[in-house]
Amino acid sequence: MLQSFRDNTQSIVIKIVIGFIIITFALFGVDSLIGLVGQPAAPVTINGVDISDRQIQEGIDLQRRQLMAQMGENADPSLLDDNLLRGAVVGNLIEEEVVRQAAEEQGLIISDQYLDAAILATREFQVDGRFDRNQFEAMLRNVGMTPMMYRDYLRKENTVGQGRSAIVSSAFVLPSEVERVASLDRQVRDFSYLEIDVESVLDSVIVDDEAIRAYYDSNKAQFKSEEQVSVDYVELNKQIIAETIEVDEAELQSQYETLVQTFESEEAREAAHILVTVDDQRTEEEALKLALELMKQIDDGKDFAEVAQENSDDPGSAAEGGNLGVVEKGVMVPEFEEALFSLEKGQISEPVRTDFGYHLIKLTNIETMSAPAFDEVREQLAREQRLQKAESLFVAKSEELDDLRFSASDLLEASEVLGLDITSTDFFGRDGGASALEQAPRFLAAAFSEDVLNNGENSELIELDADRILVLHLKEHKPARIQEFEEVKDQIEVDLKRQLATEKVTAKAAELVAKAKSSGLESVEEDYSWKKYQAQGRAAESVAREVITEVFKMPQPSEGEISYKVITLDSGSAAVLALEAVGAAEDTLDDTQRKGLEGFLANRLGQTEYRDLVENLKAKADIEQL
Repeated sequence: MLQSFRDNTQSIVIKIVIGFIIITFALFGVDSLIGLVGQPAAPVTINGVDISDRQIQEGIDLQRRQLMAQMGENADPSLLDDNLLRGAVVGNLIEEEVVRQAAEEQGLIISDQYLDAAILATREFQVDGRFDRNQFEAMLRNVGMTPMMYRDYLRKENTVGQGRSAIVSSAFVLPSEVERVASLDRQVRDFSYLEIDVESVLDSVIVDDEAIRAYYDSNKAQFKSEEQVSVDYVELNKQIIAETIEVDEAELQSQYETLVQTFESEEAREAAHILVTVDDQRTEEEALKLALELMKQIDDGKDFAEVAQENSDDPGSAAEGGNLGVVEKGVMVPEFEEALFSLEKGQISEPVRTDFGYHLIKLTNIETMSAPAFDEVREQLAREQRLQKAESLFVAKSEELDDLRFSASDLLEASEVLGLDITSTDFFGRDGGASALEQAPRFLAAAFSEDVLNNGENSELIELDADRILVLHLKEHKPARIQEFEEVKDQIEVDLKRQLATEKVTAKAAELVAKAKSSGLESVEEDYSWKKYQAQGRAAESVAREVITEVFKMPQPSEGEISYKVITLDSGSAAVLALEAVGAAEDTLDDTQRKGLEGFLANRLGQTEYRDLVENLKAKADIEQL
């Protein structure tokens, strides 16, 4: 019903749009609209439906903001590669569109009423448990969206979600499959293992110079050093510029007056109502009679909220005692709004007729917002003034820096003219260096560009974020090269010794397996000791993870037999595994655990089936990409 409350506002929006079109024709003629025909082709088309550059850019901007929010307040935007973002966004838009078209063909829709209810119920848009328009709009501004953009986004997400939900929620697994997975997951194993430490034989391994040289000659590419550069750079920082600006007190007062005006908007009212509908089951006369009876109950002392809970036909507010939260002008239908804004606090209206039926409206509170004192916001206003003035200076200095870097062969002139320090970096490679700056994709791309690396020119302006721009110049270049034998000889010797030592302990482990198979586990205990484990599960914490993983890969031994396996540990040591028995866990799944596992398996299956559906829809779709 909330959607119908807003129907009156839609007609106003339509009038505004029509008015805009009429003005466009009057001022600019038909050409102003005909020009639209000549627009470039859409970058992506799916079954004849265009995905515009604007949609893609909005998706990139939204994804960038979301990633920046996840990265924290010190995030560096230059770490985000626009090409990678674009690829991901285009892929998502294609998937959304093919699923949306499939949902449309199946008659799946999302109503305006549903969207209204979803927005009102979103916790992030609420203050003290109630929808707050200011909070709603502020949250959207933070991610670069307008309310209309959010509604479109929500509609698409829910349309796609319906299709996804239909597939995922209908997937199921058989009880026998659940039991099989449960038995495998909760399986336990009895085993022993012994370890032959690589360090115990390392000193006995000798590698001669001839072997070291032979390895070097056969693997020279392995010893190629990374290409590296060191650069100088100058940086423009808007925040630093802002700190140098003196605040104009007169402008500060003007800013404050503008702020005060924003608090002088019309009051908002907190309301509750009881709805008695007029429909096929209740005539006009019956509804009015019931509304009057309910009003009499309230007049006789019964609590309004209690009457609403017991009798209101509005399912969205009845459970809350009829509470509608804060209502601003222009939200409700005219009859409801006129009655509400004519009430005094605590007063209840006579029955009010709307398209829904009869309402008993109670004004529970009147909210007015007062502007903060000047002293409370002075620092904030001063900061805004500095940043506003710094913006124009930042733009002007950026343009000047661009001219200077283009005309000069180094950074000295730009440094002197703009008063910027020249900073030098340590050496770093194409994959980046130690600092965040040396890992920024745009910074790396500029440092290894043809103009900087080979032509000795200054880089173009590098925008790290909205507040920081820099120009860099090559300081020193270290080309990639094959390191000389003497440079890597010692490291090769260490590596070869460990490699040969690992081979030695692995061979010894194989000998122990042969001995154990012929003479039993005890036969090898003269020099090595077995670590024995009983009824260990896959998640056993008392055993090294690399050992338990390999134990559960081993085949189940025959009755009375033992399965053996030799593995190389991450350290280079060798281990002998002896699997003696495979059994089931003593405890079984209870109903809650069984249902949980069944739900997990069904959801996983449903997700897989949904992905298969999406891939099938994409394969059948006529997708054109420029």
